[in-house]
Amino acid sequence: MAQLSGGRDKLYSEVVAGKATQKVYKVTVTSRDNQTAETIKKMMKSQINPPEIKVGIESIKTLRGGRVQIETDSIQEDEILENSITDKLGDKIETHIQRPRKKE
Repeated sequence: MAQLSGGRDKLYSEVVAGKATQKVYKVTVTSRDNQTAETIKKMMKSQINPPEIKVGIESIKTLRGGRVQIETDSIQEDEILENSITDKLGDKIETHIQRPRKKE
């Protein structure tokens, strides 16, 4: 347990209070002709060049059902990536931007 200078232990809420969570934006990619997630990744890596389109990709994850999830830092990067994938691989791959739900 972390201790304060006065000898008192820090509360969990005091430790995590200073840590800001970074928002992550996601694009889900699915094959139109039932190809595996690994095949989708290979097609995207051969056709899409993130530095060229100025998109920073945080991670690429394989999901169930042959889907691939790509995480970026902003919604603008998601839209640029989606447009690039649609232009180059639109006949083979479907894309979907996951948008957060609106709080009511």
